[in-house]
Amino acid sequence: MAKLSSINLGLEEDLVTWKLEKNGHFTTRSLYRWLSFRGVKNKRAEKIWRSKLPMKIKVFMWLANQNRLPTKTKMKERKWKGELGCTICGARESLDHIMFTCVLARFIWTCLKEALGWVRIPNNLGDFLEIWLPTGTRDYQLKLFVFSFLFWGLWTTRNKSSIDGVFPKSPTEPLFKILSFLQKWRLVLKEHNRKKLEVQTQRVVNWLGEFTSIPRSTGAEDLL
Repeated sequence: MAKLSSINLGLEEDLVTWKLEKNGHFTTRSLYRWLSFRGVKNKRAEKIWRSKLPMKIKVFMWLANQNRLPTKTKMKERKWKGELGCTICGARESLDHIMFTCVLARFIWTCLKEALGWVRIPNNLGDFLEIWLPTGTRDYQLKLFVFSFLFWGLWTTRNKSSIDGVFPKSPTEPLFKILSFLQKWRLVLKEHNRKKLEVQTQRVVNWLGEFTSIPRSTGAEDLL
């Protein structure tokens, strides 16, 4: 009754309008946004969908940002009957564990820290998004591109060990795999970002060559 008290009836024809769009027309996008975020735009999701990443990586990163990847912890919430332990280190497997706290993940992050001169490495997804990839950061698209393939490399390594029972032959193998992904897809970047990426990846390759004492003739630098 309170809502109806402010309405004045007239002779005009009634019209149905959709309040979630300025033009008054219904869209599934606006409904999805309202159901997911109560009408607030998810800037991170928008940046992912507008990026130059391959579609499968966009979907993967969107799921990761929503913490919806099928980790063992998430599958347990859906009545999965398997064990929760990480196949690499035995700790409880979650998104944060796979990407940041597993011994393999920490090794990868530490290698990048030493090669690129970082002060520290991220501890969890919240820490990463706040410090390493805030929405207003400089070179956001380049950083999103690099970190997306870093996460993809860790995730596919996890899948190989957890599902197929195939483990890395050495702790550096996933890092070379990540560098290979970046090499394969770098051409989708704009030229100035491509050059920045090549400089950074070369630093990592050089550092890895010294760390593992791999002779240059073995082709470590051929990743670039």
